[in-house]
This record gives sequence, C-alpha cells and structure tokens, in this order.
Amino acid sequence: SGSLKNMSNLYDVSYPTVRAKLDRLIKKIEIHSQEEDVEFVNMIKGFVIDERISLDIAKVIIEKYKKEKDV
Repeated sequence: SGSLKNMSNLYDVSYPTVRAKLDRLIKKIEIHSQEEDVEFVNMIKGFVIDERISLDIAKVIIEKYKKEKDV
C-alpha cells in the first residue's frame, strides 16, 4: 500500500517508470499463476489417462481447484 508517486520520489525515477515496472511485475505473476494452473490440470488429466482416477472425479477436482484460486 502506498502511492506510486511516492515510490517514484523515493527511487528518484519518473511515475511512468514505476508504473511500467509494476505492470511488468503484475504480468509476470499472472503468467506464472496461469502456468501453475495448466500444470495442475495436466497432472489431473494424466491421472485420468493412467486410470488412477475417474473422469468425473477429475472434473470435480479441477472445478474445486479453480474455485479456490478465485477466492
């Protein structure tokens, strides 16, 4: 919490520089989160393919995972 204007003064850079760096950081976090989602879903799909769990159970697990991520 804090203003970007204050951060720009603190680091002696312009406001657009702080904003751009923050935007890039947010994008990296979003991409990493999406990669984790894909990895998890692929793991569950692999369990179905290997017949370790049923397709119905996999759907429930994936749905629950996505709901928890949104909270």
